[in-house]
Amino acid sequence: MLIKIRELKLNLGTHAVLRDVNLTLQKGQIYALLGPNGAGKSTTISVVTGLRAPTAGSVRVLGLDPAVDALHLHSRIGVLAEQTGFYDWMSAGDYLLWVARLYQKNQDKAEITRLLGRVGLEGQSPAPIGTYSRGMRQRLGLARGSSINPNC
Repeated sequence: MLIKIRELKLNLGTHAVLRDVNLTLQKGQIYALLGPNGAGKSTTISVVTGLRAPTAGSVRVLGLDPAVDALHLHSRIGVLAEQTGFYDWMSAGDYLLWVARLYQKNQDKAEITRLLGRVGLEGQSPAPIGTYSRGMRQRLGLARGSSINPNC
């Protein structure tokens, strides 16, 4: 089981933000949370990742309680946010090498090239990230996550 949420509730002050959220996601599948602005998508993700503790209910991610085991959980998951936070002046290859060094991973240029190819960005590395489309930035975010955790 990847994620299991039961009767999740979250109050911010006196305002009920999440009410009775139930969700079960299996490993090996691709999912999307869809809904209008204010539906609670980002708030649900913040609880699933341990950034907020629920008011009530239970959340398990890879069998862990994010409110209790956030540090352990963060070493096993990644989230690709809408705002990607790249350095626009860097190339994708240089950026991925920089991220690898931050996480003390030994990756050479061949591995970086493989990662970029895996997400459809082969041949784009020399161009500054600032020239990338939104979709290309999202793919670079996927490569970043894969560079940190090769099981992704």
